[in-house]
Amino acid sequence: MQKTDDTGSNGPPAPATDGFPTGDEDEGDRSGLRLVEAGLDYDFLSRPLAPRRQPVTVRVLVVDDDEDDFHLTRRLLDRALDTRFRSEWASGADQALGRLRESTFDVCLVDYRMPSLSGLDFARKAQALGYRLPIILMSGSPDESTEYEALEMGLADYLDKEEFDVGRLERRIRFALARENGLGRLGYLCHFDELTGLANRTLLYDRFARALAGSRRHRTRTAVIVVDLNRFKPINDDHGHAAGDRVLRTIAERMSRSMRETDTVARIGGDEFALIVENLQGADDVVVVAMKIVETAGQPVYFQGRPIDVSAAVGVSIYPDDAEDAEALLELADAAMYRAKREAVSCCRFHDQELDRRLSDGCLLECDLREAILRHHLVLEHMPQRRLVNDGAARFDMSPTWPHPEFGPLPVTRFHHLAEQSGLVVPLMEWMVGAAIEQLDEWRRKNGETVRITLPLLSRRQIAWPEFLEKLAERLTGAGFETGCVELAVCETMLLEEYRAGGTAFAEFARHGFGLAIDEFGSDTGSLSLLRDLPLTTVRLARRLFRDSADDPRQQIFVDATVSLARQLGCEIVAPDPGDPDIADMIARAGAHAIITDRRPDA
Repeated sequence: MQKTDDTGSNGPPAPATDGFPTGDEDEGDRSGLRLVEAGLDYDFLSRPLAPRRQPVTVRVLVVDDDEDDFHLTRRLLDRALDTRFRSEWASGADQALGRLRESTFDVCLVDYRMPSLSGLDFARKAQALGYRLPIILMSGSPDESTEYEALEMGLADYLDKEEFDVGRLERRIRFALARENGLGRLGYLCHFDELTGLANRTLLYDRFARALAGSRRHRTRTAVIVVDLNRFKPINDDHGHAAGDRVLRTIAERMSRSMRETDTVARIGGDEFALIVENLQGADDVVVVAMKIVETAGQPVYFQGRPIDVSAAVGVSIYPDDAEDAEALLELADAAMYRAKREAVSCCRFHDQELDRRLSDGCLLECDLREAILRHHLVLEHMPQRRLVNDGAARFDMSPTWPHPEFGPLPVTRFHHLAEQSGLVVPLMEWMVGAAIEQLDEWRRKNGETVRITLPLLSRRQIAWPEFLEKLAERLTGAGFETGCVELAVCETMLLEEYRAGGTAFAEFARHGFGLAIDEFGSDTGSLSLLRDLPLTTVRLARRLFRDSADDPRQQIFVDATVSLARQLGCEIVAPDPGDPDIADMIARAGAHAIITDRRPDA
């Protein structure tokens, strides 16, 4: 969470999840809570709020040294009827302050008794550092003096853990948020668009200031994306204003779901939107996001059972490459958007002409890849794991290969960035999942048993898309397979980026029954914190760890220590085929469970 000044707004963040889009769901009719619209009348605390068109996610930071208490609190919040809560855990005050620096939260629940700083001490420190979110103090052994001190400090509330129930907890949080924001309907309209629930231009500039300050501090890039819907007036004329409203609400929700919660989506005009994408390491990163927006805005919207075709022109500018203040960045992105509008029906243009050139160079390959996915011209390679332990398990690594007519066979490492930039990751993953299930079914018919497979996750954004895991689980169970037969491998760099960004979706893998493997461990930093903090089932070692390791005692000690640590944490260890019998023996002696062979068996 970033610090705010007295005029800052702490409006509710938009949801940021995505999955396999079906294209036919009636997204505009989803309803939910718009908390701040309730006002401050006490009656609303005991009755459900009027349903809204778009659900709001309330992000809750729970600071408690007892993990069991955290899980109890999270389960209670998950059962709330009128509010969708997203709960994250910090085991102590120092970790909580770190989370506040990295992420945005709406409310903080903090335990009074903790080993280092008490809940009150944490609250004092957070207030001194300028964090203004409501803090609710919790205690398992409450007393009046502590309650008095908490309220004197300006804490939002004081709760007895023994009296926890879902209704009481939800009402206390809602009241704390309403009191802290002090908005009511007039204040809400000052910061949010009434039709879509998105930020308006006023709140956009407030978020702009925070984003640019963060980019200066952390030396990262921030992208500004302006989106304008094409031929929106004929939609109103031909289908009526109700249809136009449906299109705006649906596009708004789709864009919100495709972005991270730390990003901002705003409606700044009738059919015009602006997005702020923070914490970008390189200028190319925004290409992925921009193409995703073009794809998202180009899907038909259904109104009264009939599809309405929609497309958008997208313009992009980047801080600090193009400009260093919000007004200039918006103007440049707007100019790029109008250039896109003149050039194509559904198109993205950058202020940076070099990025435009790179985008154009990839257009032909993008068309080839799109056709290859559509016509099932890809091949799903499967490489067996040679088991070094006698557990009787048959396991395979699976990975797509593209037999390009001009460039020959291309492994997925050669084209997954193209898939991201062109918005083809979702259809590529859909094809890969379908092909994997077909292969599993064929093996089951031939051998009468289910083998375990490992599939690569091709995009960091899929880590945080709950619908992706849900739909994968549905497809597997629908074909008669348990989710436990599939492990999803994520490269170390991608996992580390999501981990540092405060990602909390890792537990979803275990909840759905999927294994989570860290791939190429040791290729980047070999971060031990990933082994410690993530629910990993497998550690897949990078090939570079074995360079000269047979002759280098220090390297061998490092490999032995890595394998030993991973085993003690309950992970399987898988190594690539080193191509050297001596190194293969060393891998086996170190305690690895399997080696991935390069031999591709017949199906």
